[in-house]
Amino acid sequence: MDNTDQEDNATPEDTTTVEESTPRFDELGLDPRLVMATVAMGFKIPTAIQVGSIPMALTGKDLVGAARTGSGKTAAFSLPILHDLLARDIHAESRRPRALILAPTRELALQIEKTFIALAAETPMRTTTVVGGMPMNPQIDALKAGVEVLVGTPGRLIDHMERRTVDLSHVQTFVLDEADRMLDMGFEEQLNAIMRAIPKKRQTMLFSATIQGATARLFRTSVTDPLIIDVTGDVEEIPDVDLKWVELLETDKRKRLSEIIEKEDGTMLIFLRTKQRTHMVNLSLQQEGYATTEIHSGLDQKQRSRALEKFRDGSVRILVATDVAARGIDVEAIGHVVNFDMPYAPEDFVHRIGRTARAGLKGKATNFVTVGDRETVKQILRYIDDRSPRIEEDKPKAPTYGRRMRRDPKARRGSPKQGKRLF
Repeated sequence: MDNTDQEDNATPEDTTTVEESTPRFDELGLDPRLVMATVAMGFKIPTAIQVGSIPMALTGKDLVGAARTGSGKTAAFSLPILHDLLARDIHAESRRPRALILAPTRELALQIEKTFIALAAETPMRTTTVVGGMPMNPQIDALKAGVEVLVGTPGRLIDHMERRTVDLSHVQTFVLDEADRMLDMGFEEQLNAIMRAIPKKRQTMLFSATIQGATARLFRTSVTDPLIIDVTGDVEEIPDVDLKWVELLETDKRKRLSEIIEKEDGTMLIFLRTKQRTHMVNLSLQQEGYATTEIHSGLDQKQRSRALEKFRDGSVRILVATDVAARGIDVEAIGHVVNFDMPYAPEDFVHRIGRTARAGLKGKATNFVTVGDRETVKQILRYIDDRSPRIEEDKPKAPTYGRRMRRDPKARRGSPKQGKRLF
């Protein structure tokens, strides 16, 4: 788990600051069984979001936490939830969920479940997940058997609510993880329906990469007099990533990707914007003989899990994916991230390249930039405060360039060949 430094927060009256000297997990007031679990999981010292959130969450007050991906947000809410359940001896009182955690993607929900199970290994607390793309019946059976912690995605949870296969009347802690992403994905209506179905008297914790815009509106309507823990700082920091920006034509992307793959032996994560483009690039790479697999929303959960496992265990070294893989996928030591297509927002860019340079390792990210990406790249550079980007221009030989110019009229306006900078 990465460690981050606590920054100054927005308003002293409603914001908790973290002292420079970081306490240990056994100094945060947690159940000893949970402290032992942190040791078993390899957690050394709490991260900034954990130091700020855990003691405050243990008070039972509503909480809003702002921190980037990889900062340890899952443990920041799972540890106090489990501590509270153990303190109340909840498992002996009811078979219905007492804690509900919502995440935007199946992968993130399954990762959260995995963390809860590991932290609760020496306790009687049970966790299950309800996500789309997986059979309903096993989920129904798990709910009938009884769980203390329920993790899910909004759409599938709504399905269970409509079928009356889940009882949320005893939920006492409600967590929205990656709230900004859920709003981006259009889950606001489902979130409102779920919040109407759970008790009004509850503790609500909202975690997000940002607490601005629509996310700020959400937490104003979902939390009461919250404590705000903000460890994002003014600028999103990129952990030791060698960033390269390559200006090129759309028609040159595929060739340049093969050149990068040929030069390197390590694992590679390639991001594209749509599931159709993801599938076509993956198929093209496989036809060239590369060991690849793909992840996108067009696959069911079993297919996505199988693809991720192949990538994780080294069966394939290249994963081609949409932004579904940008958050919630925990794979260590990814050597190189390639943004074949630029993302729609600066936050998504940070989450993409955050898949590399994990666990203290140096990472590498190459970004393909076409003329149509000009404004997006400017926004990203401002967001990460990169005033001197490493720019590389791909200038095709004249005959090839001429033929491509005829096929791609947009290339005449501001192409690298004409010497006009994209950013």
